[in-house]
Amino acid sequence: MNIGAACDRLFPEDLLERYALGRLSELESGPWEEHLLLCRACQRRLEDMDEFLAAAKAALALSPAKSTSTAPAAHAKVRKIPGRAPTHRPLPDYC
Repeated sequence: MNIGAACDRLFPEDLLERYALGRLSELESGPWEEHLLLCRACQRRLEDMDEFLAAAKAALALSPAKSTSTAPAAHAKVRKIPGRAPTHRPLPDYC
């Protein structure tokens, strides 16, 4: 979307995302809210961001839960192979 240079400079995409997620402090969100009252382009940007976030949340809700780390289980299986000498150090627990 073609927005004014002032909007893009004052309210970049990362700030818009944080605002849409409710992650701005009251001090940070005040200027945004004032600007949104007057700027139709930024209102559309926020609507687009809200739609994107809603779609992302819906997609995450539909995807099956997966383990965040399969490495420890995979390493345990490899270590059990007879005659297999370890070629590397095991991963730390925090990986």
